[in-house]
Amino acid sequence: MATHNQSDSCSDRMTQGCTWALLNLMALVFFGVAGYFGWQSWELTQNGETTTGVVVGLDESDSDGSTVYAPIVEYVAADQRHTYSSSNYSSPPSYAVGDEVELLYDPADPKQVVINSWLELWGLTVGMLLGGVITFVVVNIFFWRR
Repeated sequence: MATHNQSDSCSDRMTQGCTWALLNLMALVFFGVAGYFGWQSWELTQNGETTTGVVVGLDESDSDGSTVYAPIVEYVAADQRHTYSSSNYSSPPSYAVGDEVELLYDPADPKQVVINSWLELWGLTVGMLLGGVITFVVVNIFFWRR
């Protein structure tokens, strides 16, 4: 009978150990994604050029029964006209058609562009950092107390 309990205990410890490792790996992925997008934003703020664009439309998406909007911006960079569709949706819309917005773009690749706002530059980075910190802290406190 003792052998059966030892086997169950070993199996439980192995399952907990694998769960702990996978969840910490997930936290590392959050940190890696945050680092990647943070580096891209930092590079744009340091080496990018600014231009003014005009909101020419709003992309609509249904989210949980309500409609959210992201701006579609037309701009000129490197003497060419480009169109940028933001990935930041909101309700109500953050911009109206006809609004002028400042854009930050990579002079080597003018299609690499964002609206020059805190949310567009740093929102994803901060979100991923928070996800990593929360995952890391909760997982390690939970497993440390066991």
